Amino acid sequence: MSMIGKKYEVARLRAELHRDNYRKMLRALVFFNGVALFLIISIIYVIFFQPLPTYYATTSQGLVIPLVSK
Repeated sequence: MSMIGKKYEVARLRAELHRDNYRKMLRALVFFNGVALFLIISIIYVIFFQPLPTYYATTSQGLVIPLVSK
């Protein structure tokens, strides 16, 4: 193989390496964007659909009575 042929072979291998690494990074980016979207939706759900807190009172005898708003 001539010197020029070796240079083309090296260039082709480098191009394939860069292409493969680009595709791996693109897959990772898509995956992490999906994770970020899932976390954002989860946070919004927790904020807007959180149940109201339940409050309790105790009597002097130790009975627990739930407080109800009217």
